[in-house]
Amino acid sequence: MKKSLIILGIAFLGLSSCKKESEIVEDTLGTATISGKLTADLDLNNDRNAAGAYVKGLNPEAVEGITVSVTINTRNWDQTPDPSYTYEQRVYTATTDVNGDYSLSIPAGEKAFGVAVTYSSFTYHQVQYGSSGGGSTRAVPFSASNRSATLFAGSSSTLDVEYSEGIPSTPAHTETGSYTLKGQLRINSNVLNDTNALGNPSTTYENNFPNNLIVQVEIATGTIGGSLPIFNEVSVNSNGSFEVTVATPVDQDANTSFEIEFPDLSIDYTRTAAGSDTTTTELWERAAYNGTARNLQSDEINFNYFLK
Repeated sequence: MKKSLIILGIAFLGLSSCKKESEIVEDTLGTATISGKLTADLDLNNDRNAAGAYVKGLNPEAVEGITVSVTINTRNWDQTPDPSYTYEQRVYTATTDVNGDYSLSIPAGEKAFGVAVTYSSFTYHQVQYGSSGGGSTRAVPFSASNRSATLFAGSSSTLDVEYSEGIPSTPAHTETGSYTLKGQLRINSNVLNDTNALGNPSTTYENNFPNNLIVQVEIATGTIGGSLPIFNEVSVNSNGSFEVTVATPVDQDANTSFEIEFPDLSIDYTRTAAGSDTTTTELWERAAYNGTARNLQSDEINFNYFLK
């Protein structure tokens, strides 16, 4: 069955070689808004308190012409993701006005998802403090760290940011190792099988999953020399097994955080109801998993699905 999905963007990255057929249907998606004000200490002569004393950073100025960016994985727009399709990533941008204000309107559905908001760096001839005013200028680089926001239809996030002097710091851990997670999806889809070898009640999991099932892995990159997250599509075997590899700092005192998102599944459910055995097709779900990856370590984890 074809999905109906609005996909709107200013720019997009990572196009797949095959395209998903989609119809643009009004009101399929809502809109999430991210807005705010950007400031920086551009004129030190303005940093005087009521008594006339100099306090650095007291009155930062609005910054005009700054690019604010948000990268969206379009899988987050699809409320029933197609596991056989590799979704695009799209970038939304806004530019601050003379008052330092910006606003981004981003398509979003009812399902919430997180994004990173990035702010471009710049260099400005900062007015230096002078006891009698009118100080000299100095070329100063300014930067701002990424911010995070949670988006869903109708959400509104306000992110006011004050720039810091200096270029963005380089993460201390840039040499990378790896971490491996071996995952196993499980689903108790046939209650009639819930007995052990002695005939006593015992939960039994069936491992029959759809072909071409995909889980999405979002990997933070701050500790391995990056800034924006990486989105990976990981294939699941028909028995529900899959494997995730995450780049990690070699330093054992640092780690890489990651999140695995699982698609909803439509799978038959067999149980006894009203005195007879029945089988119906039901929707199953599994909450996202937040993990921590450390160099040279590995985990084997079961991920149970439940009726939605």
